[in-house]
Amino acid sequence: MAHLFVLFFIALPLLRLLLAIAWPGLLKKLEGRRAERSLVSQFGTGRADPRIDEIATRLLVNQPIQASFQVLSGPIKNAITLPNGHIYIWEGLLEETQDDEDMLAGVLAHELGHLQHEHFLARVQWAAMARFALGIIGGGLVRQLLQNAVATIITPGFSRAQELEADETAIGLMESAGYNPAGLARLLDSMARYSPPSGMLGSHPEPRTRAGRIRTRLGLEAPKTAMTPPPP
Repeated sequence: MAHLFVLFFIALPLLRLLLAIAWPGLLKKLEGRRAERSLVSQFGTGRADPRIDEIATRLLVNQPIQASFQVLSGPIKNAITLPNGHIYIWEGLLEETQDDEDMLAGVLAHELGHLQHEHFLARVQWAAMARFALGIIGGGLVRQLLQNAVATIITPGFSRAQELEADETAIGLMESAGYNPAGLARLLDSMARYSPPSGMLGSHPEPRTRAGRIRTRLGLEAPKTAMTPPPP
């Protein structure tokens, strides 16, 4: 048991931390492949979508990032950005955008924002440091308490600051590509109907707060009528 603890909380986190600092490109590939294996095992192989590819091509013009997009089966209203540049969108979130090109562009641009700022890599670094520190200073009951505390920190998705940064980057990408950034605000309003909010567009801060922030940034008024909740 002691050997397993040393491996999980000291050796492996230290290795990942060293990779993140010295060879971030290699770590991105390794983490991306690991995450993709998990996604495929749970949801099957992703598929290309011509509508997404067309919007993505416009968003990526003259941008210093490369990405590929695929759709995963299932009603989940979520999308995920992997450190190797592969972005997956579930059918549930794709259906939420309906025929609104600006809403869908908002989804893609938001995920490209996470990729551009390497938020996934930052999360890997934080998780590795947290587990490594836990392995060094933890002991007995203190170790167990710290382990539980760390789990609540490293399990969720991106932080508040990272989500807002991705939103801000999405606005710039959409404007450059000729899409209306108000589409991202409309999508956030739509996602706020669900309790609890679902997926990456439902993470903190609360979707309506983010939608309001985007409208303020764009000089737009809030919608006059609130979105009604979906039927049970």
